[in-house]
Amino acid sequence: MSLTVVLDSNIWLNEQMLRHSVGSAVRFFLRRHSAHVVVPEVVRREVELHLEKELKELTSRLREGHRRLLGLVGELKEQVLPTDDELTVIASTAFANAGIEITDFPFSLKSARSSFEKTIRSEPPSGPKNQQFKDGVIWADCLTLAMDSPVLFITQDKAFYKAKDYKKGLADNLIEEAQQATHEISIAHDISSILERIGDPIEIDYSFLHREYYPTISDGTERLIGSEGYELAELLSGDHTVFATNDPNIGHVEFSLQYKCVHPTLSDGSLVAKGECVINSVSGNLSDFRNRGEEFHFVNAEGEQQKRNIVLGVGSIVLGHRTVQHSVRAVLDA
Repeated sequence: MSLTVVLDSNIWLNEQMLRHSVGSAVRFFLRRHSAHVVVPEVVRREVELHLEKELKELTSRLREGHRRLLGLVGELKEQVLPTDDELTVIASTAFANAGIEITDFPFSLKSARSSFEKTIRSEPPSGPKNQQFKDGVIWADCLTLAMDSPVLFITQDKAFYKAKDYKKGLADNLIEEAQQATHEISIAHDISSILERIGDPIEIDYSFLHREYYPTISDGTERLIGSEGYELAELLSGDHTVFATNDPNIGHVEFSLQYKCVHPTLSDGSLVAKGECVINSVSGNLSDFRNRGEEFHFVNAEGEQQKRNIVLGVGSIVLGHRTVQHSVRAVLDA
């Protein structure tokens, strides 16, 4: 049964809509395992309002800083920032642009009544001098969602925790309510806990990589080892690292394949072919192979250990102002 993930407002805001490194890894595995991300209406409204406010405050500070700097240095390139109307649109579409499938959970009278009763009784997540109506609604929504599937609720709000201590888990009254649900409700304060639940090692078939990737570099590689009288033999081993990217639908893979190289009279050598590709987060399919170079280790006629490298690099030159895009590459080492 798929997991339902509910993120509190503070998580969405602090993690920049899951665009930090860990958040990008979370998005990749959410797509990989088709985990169900639900956004209660009270969370959506709070995030959109706070995000719009933060965006406008940041932009205002940038404009003021530019004006002050201009007065000090006398001449600057013109600053181009989003308008307030554009920032409003960005905030209102933040969830749609999160890159993962999201289900909205509408505000209900049932959840409102449950939360209101907690504020009257001063029960967590409310308290004697701390009425948390919104938090009570979120918790009631989690109880409803747990009737259909397990729920993982991520929040940094200590009002949900026993003695306001993350290590002690849910407050006692919330545990009692959770035990009445059909499925488990668990709570955590860090989104890395999602990776503990659904993160898994990403296996890659190196023999498949050999069949798909090696033909693209075979001509140059065979010239490299052939110049010393060696021939390529079998594939010995492989290694790889997978990174989350800005796009939760794909990961970036850097890999190496080690081959045995044989010579009619000399000791065996080895070839390490390095490459990169992308992996589809759902299907696991590999595509878009690129060469990152080769290392050839061999013994020459004098019995000396030798190494030859072919290193490939890509560079670019931009004239004038370039558009800077947010990018991330986080290791998926679950």
